[in-house]
Amino acid sequence: MYLGIVSSLGQFLLSASNVPIFGLPI
Repeated sequence: MYLGIVSSLGQFLLSASNVPIFGLPI
């Protein structure tokens, strides 16, 4: 469940702003 929340939050952040996650520009 925790990973699911992190994934959802990560996708939301990517949608909100193009910020490199884990040092990998997506």
